[in-house]
Amino acid sequence: MELYIDTANVEKIEQYCAQYPLAGFTCNPTIVTKENRTVEELVNLVPGKRVFVQAIAEDYEGILADARKLRSMRDDIYVKIPCTPDGYRAMYTLKQEGFGILATAVYTVGQALMSAACGADYVAPYVNRMSDTEVDGCELVEDIVCAFASQKIETKVIAASFKNLNQVVRLLVAGAEAVTIPLDLFEKLINNKLTNDATKVFADQWEAHFNRRSI
Repeated sequence: MELYIDTANVEKIEQYCAQYPLAGFTCNPTIVTKENRTVEELVNLVPGKRVFVQAIAEDYEGILADARKLRSMRDDIYVKIPCTPDGYRAMYTLKQEGFGILATAVYTVGQALMSAACGADYVAPYVNRMSDTEVDGCELVEDIVCAFASQKIETKVIAASFKNLNQVVRLLVAGAEAVTIPLDLFEKLINNKLTNDATKVFADQWEAHFNRRSI
């Protein structure tokens, strides 16, 4: 299982990647601009972990140029490329140049299969955004996982765009190799109120008996 945070918050990226077994972080143009960051600030964070940054150009030549510029900043960068006709062409070309590639904005099994055929290392289906169009996003991801398994495809599914932790757990149980989740859901994952309350009760009882809150 690979767990990523989907953010451009530099402080949180550095903090959580140091404190928890995260595989790295992902970001997209909306997230980067919302945090008022630059690509240059993000690409060299958390050495040794995976970093996914999206190409901005929409045309084939522009995507290639963006990808090569990103790799000039960090040689092990994973480039996020949307599943468009020019995007597929760029994935195919860049894979032959040794790039790490994540196919993003995946909404169908066909897009996932095409991305894998073009050499993508990861495909990122958008769970919640599919649900917004009355498509069961979790079911679609499960179908992608099943299709990859039946075709013996090594491309990994990195599910993205979640509304709640139940979706995250459901897809990991279904066989998605990776998930990328926003900060608020990651913080819910590591902070469970019932667990925190139970821990406090234990410590209170221990202190009442031994007059200390430690062994």
